Amino acid sequence: MGFWLLFSLLMTTYYKTALTATLAVPSVPPTINTLVQLLNSDLKYGMIDAKGSEYQLFSSSDVVLYKKLFNKMTFYSSAESMRRVAKGKYAYIYFKSNIEIIVSTEYTSFGGETNLHIASDEFFPGGYGWAFPKGAPYRRTFDHVMLRCIQAGLIGKWVKDLYKIYLKEAQNQKTPEEREADRQAASASANNRL
Repeated sequence: MGFWLLFSLLMTTYYKTALTATLAVPSVPPTINTLVQLLNSDLKYGMIDAKGSEYQLFSSSDVVLYKKLFNKMTFYSSAESMRRVAKGKYAYIYFKSNIEIIVSTEYTSFGGETNLHIASDEFFPGGYGWAFPKGAPYRRTFDHVMLRCIQAGLIGKWVKDLYKIYLKEAQNQKTPEEREADRQAASASANNRL
Protein backbone atom coordinates (compact mmCIF):
# COMPACT_ATOMS: atom_id res chain seq x y z
CA MET A 1 0.00 0.00 0.00
CA GLY A 2 2.85 2.39 0.85
CA PHE A 3 4.46 1.71 -2.53
CA TRP A 4 1.30 2.76 -4.41
CA LEU A 5 0.94 5.87 -2.30
CA LEU A 6 4.55 6.88 -2.99
CA PHE A 7 4.17 6.03 -6.70
CA SER A 8 0.97 8.12 -6.96
CA LEU A 9 2.60 11.05 -5.18
CA LEU A 10 5.63 10.96 -7.50
CA MET A 11 3.51 10.69 -10.66
CA THR A 12 1.24 13.54 -9.55
CA THR A 13 4.26 15.74 -8.82
CA TYR A 14 5.84 14.83 -12.16
CA TYR A 15 2.61 15.61 -14.03
CA LYS A 16 2.18 18.99 -12.30
CA THR A 17 5.81 19.92 -12.99
CA ALA A 18 5.59 18.94 -16.66
CA LEU A 19 2.30 20.80 -17.08
CA THR A 20 3.66 23.94 -15.40
CA ALA A 21 6.82 23.87 -17.53
CA THR A 22 4.80 23.46 -20.72
CA LEU A 23 2.44 26.31 -19.89
CA ALA A 24 5.11 28.65 -18.50
CA VAL A 25 7.45 28.51 -21.50
CA PRO A 26 5.73 29.76 -24.64
CA SER A 27 6.40 27.77 -27.76
CA VAL A 28 8.38 29.64 -30.37
CA PRO A 29 6.99 29.33 -33.88
CA PRO A 30 9.47 27.97 -36.41
CA THR A 31 11.37 30.60 -38.37
CA ILE A 32 10.53 30.86 -42.03
CA ASN A 33 13.53 30.96 -44.35
CA THR A 34 12.19 29.78 -47.73
CA LEU A 35 9.34 30.66 -50.05
CA VAL A 36 7.93 27.13 -49.70
CA GLN A 37 7.82 27.54 -45.91
CA LEU A 38 6.12 30.92 -46.36
CA LEU A 39 3.51 29.47 -48.71
CA ASN A 40 2.77 26.62 -46.29
CA SER A 41 2.57 28.91 -43.24
CA ASP A 42 -0.42 30.76 -41.84
CA LEU A 43 1.28 34.14 -42.34
CA LYS A 44 -0.12 36.77 -44.62
CA TYR A 45 2.54 38.23 -46.88
CA GLY A 46 3.05 40.81 -49.54
CA MET A 47 5.22 43.38 -51.23
CA ILE A 48 4.97 46.91 -52.52
CA ASP A 49 2.93 47.33 -55.69
CA ALA A 50 5.62 49.25 -57.56
CA LYS A 51 5.64 47.12 -60.71
CA GLY A 52 9.39 46.69 -60.21
CA SER A 53 11.51 43.64 -60.90
CA GLU A 54 10.39 41.74 -57.79
CA TYR A 55 6.74 42.39 -58.68
CA GLN A 56 7.36 41.21 -62.25
CA LEU A 57 9.07 38.06 -60.98
CA PHE A 58 5.94 36.94 -59.13
CA SER A 59 3.25 38.33 -61.43
CA SER A 60 4.54 37.00 -64.75
CA SER A 61 6.60 33.93 -63.81
CA ASP A 62 5.86 30.45 -65.14
CA VAL A 63 7.18 28.97 -61.88
CA VAL A 64 4.22 27.42 -60.02
CA LEU A 65 5.53 28.48 -56.59
CA TYR A 66 5.77 32.13 -57.64
CA LYS A 67 2.27 32.02 -59.15
CA LYS A 68 0.79 30.55 -55.95
CA LEU A 69 2.54 33.16 -53.81
CA PHE A 70 1.42 36.01 -56.06
CA ASN A 71 -2.22 34.91 -55.94
CA LYS A 72 -2.27 35.27 -52.12
CA MET A 73 -0.16 38.42 -51.95
CA THR A 74 -1.25 41.73 -50.43
CA PHE A 75 0.20 45.08 -51.41
CA TYR A 76 1.08 47.93 -49.06
CA SER A 77 3.68 50.66 -48.86
CA SER A 78 7.07 49.72 -47.47
CA ALA A 79 6.37 51.54 -44.18
CA GLU A 80 2.97 49.86 -43.77
CA SER A 81 4.44 46.44 -44.62
CA MET A 82 7.16 46.84 -42.00
CA ARG A 83 4.59 48.00 -39.44
CA ARG A 84 2.59 44.82 -40.12
CA VAL A 85 5.71 42.65 -39.80
CA ALA A 86 6.55 44.25 -36.44
CA LYS A 87 2.98 43.68 -35.28
CA GLY A 88 3.22 39.98 -36.19
CA LYS A 89 1.72 37.38 -38.55
CA TYR A 90 2.93 39.16 -41.70
CA ALA A 91 5.95 38.68 -43.98
CA TYR A 92 7.29 41.39 -46.28
CA ILE A 93 8.97 40.34 -49.53
CA TYR A 94 11.50 42.96 -50.58
CA PHE A 95 15.17 43.30 -51.49
CA LYS A 96 17.20 41.79 -48.65
CA SER A 97 19.77 44.59 -48.49
CA ASN A 98 17.00 47.19 -48.19
CA ILE A 99 15.22 45.23 -45.45
CA GLU A 100 18.49 44.82 -43.55
CA ILE A 101 18.95 48.60 -43.55
CA ILE A 102 15.34 49.22 -42.46
CA VAL A 103 15.56 46.66 -39.65
CA SER A 104 18.95 47.92 -38.43
CA THR A 105 17.90 51.58 -38.38
CA GLU A 106 14.23 51.45 -37.38
CA TYR A 107 13.61 48.13 -35.61
CA THR A 108 16.84 47.54 -33.70
CA SER A 109 17.39 48.73 -30.14
CA PHE A 110 20.40 50.66 -28.89
CA GLY A 111 21.85 47.36 -27.69
CA GLY A 112 21.51 45.76 -31.14
CA GLU A 113 18.43 43.66 -30.29
CA THR A 114 15.59 43.13 -32.74
CA ASN A 115 12.47 40.99 -32.69
CA LEU A 116 12.38 40.66 -36.48
CA HIS A 117 13.81 37.80 -38.54
CA ILE A 118 15.20 38.17 -42.05
CA ALA A 119 14.95 34.97 -44.08
CA SER A 120 18.25 33.36 -45.02
CA ASP A 121 17.02 32.06 -48.39
CA GLU A 122 17.73 34.35 -51.33
CA PHE A 123 15.52 33.61 -54.32
CA PHE A 124 16.15 36.75 -56.38
CA PRO A 125 19.90 37.26 -56.54
CA GLY A 126 20.96 40.66 -57.64
CA GLY A 127 24.14 42.54 -57.89
CA TYR A 128 25.78 45.66 -59.09
CA GLY A 129 27.75 46.20 -62.24
CA TRP A 130 30.50 48.53 -63.29
CA ALA A 131 30.65 50.12 -66.72
CA PHE A 132 34.00 50.58 -68.41
CA PRO A 133 34.90 51.86 -71.84
CA LYS A 134 35.33 49.03 -74.32
CA GLY A 135 38.89 47.73 -74.20
CA ALA A 136 39.75 49.60 -70.97
CA PRO A 137 43.21 48.38 -69.89
CA TYR A 138 42.34 48.48 -66.17
CA ARG A 139 39.19 46.31 -66.38
CA ARG A 140 40.98 42.99 -65.78
CA THR A 141 42.86 44.43 -62.80
CA PHE A 142 39.62 45.83 -61.39
CA ASP A 143 37.84 42.47 -61.87
CA HIS A 144 40.71 40.68 -60.13
CA VAL A 145 40.72 43.07 -57.15
CA MET A 146 36.92 42.89 -56.79
CA LEU A 147 36.97 39.08 -56.90
CA ARG A 148 39.69 38.99 -54.23
CA CYS A 149 37.67 41.38 -52.03
CA ILE A 150 34.57 39.19 -52.37
CA GLN A 151 36.50 35.96 -51.67
CA ALA A 152 38.19 37.49 -48.62
CA GLY A 153 34.82 38.52 -47.20
CA LEU A 154 35.64 42.22 -47.31
CA ILE A 155 32.46 43.18 -49.16
CA GLY A 156 30.30 41.48 -46.51
CA LYS A 157 32.32 43.13 -43.73
CA TRP A 158 31.99 46.56 -45.33
CA VAL A 159 28.23 46.10 -45.69
CA LYS A 160 27.95 45.15 -42.00
CA ASP A 161 30.06 48.18 -41.08
CA LEU A 162 27.68 50.38 -43.08
CA TYR A 163 24.70 48.92 -41.19
CA LYS A 164 26.42 49.81 -37.91
CA ILE A 165 26.91 53.37 -39.16
CA TYR A 166 23.25 53.58 -40.24
CA LEU A 167 22.16 52.27 -36.83
CA LYS A 168 24.37 54.78 -34.99
CA GLU A 169 23.05 57.66 -37.10
CA ALA A 170 19.47 56.53 -36.53
CA GLN A 171 20.11 56.29 -32.78
CA ASN A 172 21.64 59.78 -32.75
CA GLN A 173 18.48 61.18 -34.36
CA LYS A 174 16.29 59.73 -31.61
CA THR A 175 15.18 61.76 -28.63
CA PRO A 176 16.70 60.95 -25.22
CA GLU A 177 13.38 59.35 -24.23
CA GLU A 178 13.44 57.04 -27.26
CA ARG A 179 17.06 56.06 -26.55
CA GLU A 180 16.19 55.28 -22.92
CA ALA A 181 13.23 53.15 -24.05
CA ASP A 182 15.58 51.24 -26.37
CA ARG A 183 18.06 50.67 -23.52
CA GLN A 184 15.29 49.37 -21.27
CA ALA A 185 13.97 47.07 -24.01
CA ALA A 186 17.47 45.69 -24.65
CA SER A 187 17.98 45.16 -20.91
CA ALA A 188 14.63 43.38 -20.57
CA SER A 189 15.43 41.22 -23.60
CA ALA A 190 18.82 40.27 -22.15
CA ASN A 191 17.22 39.42 -18.79
CA ASN A 192 14.63 37.20 -20.50
CA ARG A 193 17.37 35.11 -22.09
CA LEU A 194 19.07 34.35 -18.77
